Amino acid sequence: MKEPSSFEKRELIVSQDGSSSLYLPGLDETYHNRRGALTESEFIFIEKGLKNKALESSGSAPIRVLEVGMGTGLNVLLSKRFADSTSKLVEMVTLEPYPLTPSEWEALNYGELLNMREEFNALHKASWEKAIELSPFFTITKLKTRLETLNGYQNAFDVIYMDAFAPSRQSEIWSKDNLTILFNSLRDGGILVTYCAQGQFKRDLKEVGFMTEHPSGPLGKKEMTIARKEA
Repeated sequence: MKEPSSFEKRELIVSQDGSSSLYLPGLDETYHNRRGALTESEFIFIEKGLKNKALESSGSAPIRVLEVGMGTGLNVLLSKRFADSTSKLVEMVTLEPYPLTPSEWEALNYGELLNMREEFNALHKASWEKAIELSPFFTITKLKTRLETLNGYQNAFDVIYMDAFAPSRQSEIWSKDNLTILFNSLRDGGILVTYCAQGQFKRDLKEVGFMTEHPSGPLGKKEMTIARKEA
């Protein structure tokens, strides 16, 4: 596991679609695709993840989402926007062992770009380790923990956003043991979505029990991954 010092001195950058992100010199890694942070998150996690699952769902039960890697909070903000705009109930749990400082998240421009500054501030100011209702349709639970120590969520989620840093930077997060934790945390029929389409990752998903597909990703990316736990 990378040391906390790797997450110090995060630098603000602006991706090619005008949305901001962060660069970590300690890992030589960005929090998002440099070609478009907002474009990437909207396509992979909302269009292929949350919206995809919402179209399959019937009834009034909440869609439960687990995010591995809250990072800047962009996926949380987009998920809230989806819930509020569609009147779909969404309950989200997001993991982040190394949260941003106020000065770091206040410098990000997602609130302005999406006309959601108050909502963006609210999600970052929300208390950790407990469920916080940010709107009648959206509840967030922020956990300052690693995936390896996640407990109490067997068969709990409909969608998983796997948004950790790449396997080349943090291989331990993508381990088969962690993928087993994710598989067991999904309900039957649930899906995992991620930008990653690395060969070993795809093989490990299948070995754990997922059925996988690899459609084209955003911004010219050849593949992304959708992994399903069969009903």
